[in-house]
This record gives sequence, structure tokens and C-alpha cells, in this order.
Amino acid sequence: MKQILHKKRRKPSHKEIERVQLGCAMMQATFHLMGY
Repeated sequence: MKQILHKKRRKPSHKEIERVQLGCAMMQATFHLMGY
């Protein structure tokens, strides 16, 4: 958990990963609503 506070070197931060996953989930939900 403490490593999240360290500066980014290789991996993106945990918040960035969650943001990307949230964006993908929202896009998939939108496509479902549109009927794709």
C-alpha cells in the first residue's frame, strides 16, 4: 500500500488504473444501451 505514494517509475498509479478501468466499463455500458 505504501508503494502507491512513491513516485511513478514503471507502473501507472493505482488511481490511474482505476480511472482507465472505469472509463472502459462506462464505454461498454454505453454500447450496451445503444444495442451493440
